[in-house]
Amino acid sequence: MTRLIKHSTDKPFIHITPSGDKVKICMCGVSKTYPFCDASHSKTKDEGDQLCCYDKEGNRLSSDEWTYQEDKEITDV
Repeated sequence: MTRLIKHSTDKPFIHITPSGDKVKICMCGVSKTYPFCDASHSKTKDEGDQLCCYDKEGNRLSSDEWTYQEDKEITDV
């Protein structure tokens, strides 16, 4: 089943390992190295409160480029 997942932050979660290393975990959902952060969250800084959708390459789609229907996946038009 396909799910629409809302990522609501524009910065990574910083995890400190037992050895003291910092690991940046992607919280925006746009990272090409997901679940790890690659700084792609910079693309999400100007979203505000609007609902945005990104394609597999991390490009933001305008609202007329995607559709969402209950029980269906977001698709390119």
